[in-house]
Amino acid sequence: NYAMNQLRSAIISLPFYNRQLIQTILIMASHIQDHVDHNKMCPEALATVFAPVCTGFESTLGNIPKKKKMMMMRTIERHIKTNKHWTEIWKLMIEQRDLVISILDQQNYVDTSYHHQTTEKGSRPQITKKGSLFHLPKTHTIRRILST
Repeated sequence: NYAMNQLRSAIISLPFYNRQLIQTILIMASHIQDHVDHNKMCPEALATVFAPVCTGFESTLGNIPKKKKMMMMRTIERHIKTNKHWTEIWKLMIEQRDLVISILDQQNYVDTSYHHQTTEKGSRPQITKKGSLFHLPKTHTIRRILST
């Protein structure tokens, strides 16, 4: 499907740490979805919560001009449209979370394999070395933590 192909391309182009964060959020959303009958947090409800927080929407509200009413109204309308767009993207990612997590697993594996190679002067540090500042837990570790 076209939307998923676009989403895949966008996700793969993100920096490593951004992909790790999205993957962790989607794993958490998956666990929330496992109990949707009790918590009533459907993908749309979760997207409504995640989109403004994950995109920094609330921090941009302070940038709305307060002096000119017409300019303020246009800015507010633009903010509403932007937030709606991000909410739809998050809803799609949550609905297709298994596929998105799989895409992220594959891409993170490629990146991890790349970083296991000997680093040259000027290259990025090895992010998979345990105990380093850049070490992040593996996906299965995150899933295990969230399932307890």
